Amino acid sequence: MPVVHSPSLLIHATNIQQFSGASIIATRILEALRQDPYFSHKYLYLPTHHPFVQDTLAIDFCIYHYRRIAPQSISRFFELCWSQKKFHLAQRTLVLGDIPLKGIPHQIVYLHNAHLIDPHINKQSSRRTRYRIARRLLARNLQYVEKLCVPSPIMAQEVARSYPQSAHKITIHPPPPPVYQPFTRIARKKNAPLRLFYPATNAPHKNHQILIPLAAIGAHALAKYFCFDLTLSPIQLSVPLRQHKWIHPLGRLTHEQCLTHYSAVDVLFFPSLLESYGVPLVEAMVRGRHILCADLPYARWLTGDRAHYFNPLSAVDLWQKMQEILQQVAHNPIVDWRPVLKQLPNDWTRFTTQMQLS
Repeated sequence: MPVVHSPSLLIHATNIQQFSGASIIATRILEALRQDPYFSHKYLYLPTHHPFVQDTLAIDFCIYHYRRIAPQSISRFFELCWSQKKFHLAQRTLVLGDIPLKGIPHQIVYLHNAHLIDPHINKQSSRRTRYRIARRLLARNLQYVEKLCVPSPIMAQEVARSYPQSAHKITIHPPPPPVYQPFTRIARKKNAPLRLFYPATNAPHKNHQILIPLAAIGAHALAKYFCFDLTLSPIQLSVPLRQHKWIHPLGRLTHEQCLTHYSAVDVLFFPSLLESYGVPLVEAMVRGRHILCADLPYARWLTGDRAHYFNPLSAVDLWQKMQEILQQVAHNPIVDWRPVLKQLPNDWTRFTTQMQLS
């Protein structure tokens, strides 16, 4: 591809998937960059199928849809190994797909895939072949990276231990939250069950499987006092869970639909075993919801001492915490998270400025 000598920015986002936390962050970054006056040329590479943003950005970006002919894993390998032949060589390159591009200098990489952490550092990181190859490519291409941005101190520590040769390049950039908007929950009928909401994909580390032993502990009480809204389709539910009426499979929701759904629930349920950040935790906080989440460092850093924590591998501990939160929500349905949210940046323009793209 041609070398562009005037101030130019290449944004590589071909591996961002729709409906993911990464797509939410990437969309906000693009919105903040679209009016950046420094770069006279801004090149944006998106996936051809299901791009996570609309082509309305074409007013401010030169958009290229990266076409994959081979299966994604094979296509990604060639994309990352022969990058110079596939992308513009700009003055600055922002990679939103986790893995740096080979041979392209001055890259700033926003690393948000926790599976790129070495499994010896975090045992929840996947050992599947695709991630083993991804970690090797990341380690090899880090030589072209000027700055490695991560969303939390917890992620920074684990990435530094996984790739010690590039620890000095790591900087921490938590995504800004939406404007704080606590609102009253839709009124529940008397003795209606407590509604818990878990917006997550069906990936193994999302830990939906903890609901199976939970059902065995107290199926009758669960049906009477609780219900779980899951962003899974009925067919995605594990077979043992399909028979329970307290499990509500909503199917896949857009980000806007997820945000709207918080007004109909009492608690964010978040048992995930592995996160680089935890976007739903922030969304629940800005809407004043109670949070019942895994007692893991990523959640402790983000939610402080105001969340309800449980051992994500123990259904017994989860059941005990659910009974506690049932009483607390009855007395105080709204939580003021503003003191906790103060640790996060104020806006996305400041966020992109701190990344020092220009």
